[in-house]
Amino acid sequence: MNLAAPAAASGELSGMARYRAASIFGIDIQAALIGDARKQFFAKKWVKAERAVVRTRARPQVRAIQRLAHESGYLPTELPTVFRAYPLPESRYGYLRIFSFDVTSPDGFIDACRSLLARLPQDGLILDIRGNPGGNILAAEKLLQLFTPRRIQPARMQFINTRLTLALCERHRETAQPGLTLGLWADSIRESVQTGAPYSTGFPMTPESDANEVGQQYYGPVVLITDPLCYSATDIFAAGFQDHGIGEILGVGGRTGAGGANVWQHSLVEALMRGIPGSPFALLPRDTGMTVSIRRCLRVGDNADLLLEDFGVVPDGLPYRMTRRDLLSGNTDLIAEAVRRLDYLSQVHPSRVLKLTDVVVQGNQLSFTLATRNLVRVDVWVDNRPLQSYNVIDERRPRTAPLTLATPRRVKALGFASYNAPEPVALARVRI
Repeated sequence: MNLAAPAAASGELSGMARYRAASIFGIDIQAALIGDARKQFFAKKWVKAERAVVRTRARPQVRAIQRLAHESGYLPTELPTVFRAYPLPESRYGYLRIFSFDVTSPDGFIDACRSLLARLPQDGLILDIRGNPGGNILAAEKLLQLFTPRRIQPARMQFINTRLTLALCERHRETAQPGLTLGLWADSIRESVQTGAPYSTGFPMTPESDANEVGQQYYGPVVLITDPLCYSATDIFAAGFQDHGIGEILGVGGRTGAGGANVWQHSLVEALMRGIPGSPFALLPRDTGMTVSIRRCLRVGDNADLLLEDFGVVPDGLPYRMTRRDLLSGNTDLIAEAVRRLDYLSQVHPSRVLKLTDVVVQGNQLSFTLATRNLVRVDVWVDNRPLQSYNVIDERRPRTAPLTLATPRRVKALGFASYNAPEPVALARVRI
């Protein structure tokens, strides 16, 4: 493969060339390139269909993906090489495989995932990220909000404290490129002259507002399947899943790959440091590429400030050992084990329903419809201010509430499993 050549069908760069200017990636590039090669051998029709849809959005291409999905028993999606989803046969649960976070648009990735979640069974989900080499860190961290009512805290990233990293962060205090606004780190690195700290203070790459913009979309229990080939952005996703208590992690073979870092290509480092006195970086000969870990990752929540890189994410319970039936019969025993764990989680944390629809502002009154299941109380907020609290049963019912704001923009409903519970178990959001 020519690593600098355009991909034949899409016109986009292939291989390492597509990561040259990427500043928001955490990825095992070797594993990603191996995955690309496997797609060409074993899933070429999916690759061709996906590129056609992304390029043209034409009806024939969309129908081609729908036909392929129907023949394979999967739910159709515009990103079939990224997602595989289907209801489990003879079960009330769904299965969603995420092969990679290697996407250009985090929002497009989230929209595709939301569409699949809405069409899967709502009583429980097996979320399988085995072998995922990572990719776009923003996509990985924005995905977490879809599965929990909790406010997502993005992972914290640290630079090593050196004269050159200070110069890098000073030069790029404010930029339009995601992941390259480095002013917060500059102040922290400068202070290390006095403190002697080897690493900067940790700050998030993903803005917290972006990590919570969409809100919860899936309300059933979730079991996450990982393995040691989960790397970089996938490490970060698995850590966030555990740090926010979203569900249970079923680990095949032990902890994740322990590569939780933001990686840059040498060419990007050279371009960002060009002209800085004392910079040792120069372009490599013959279009050679090299990846460096530029920022390491710290965890949040219950595991705040623990290092992710070199340690990975430890699964819940004993590591799962693959069986002969798993290898020869489509992960039969692994799926059965995940279903068993979902059965247990369903007793402790049953699937909820919280839908906020038909939101209308009429004068000084807000009208909306609440649909609920397995909730006893719903608090409605408008633009981060409490509006009304309702005792509910399993129902779908129109509601009204007086408004104190003339032009509200966002409405949020928080669902609780008991009348005096301090934390919600379900969340719904609507932008007016």
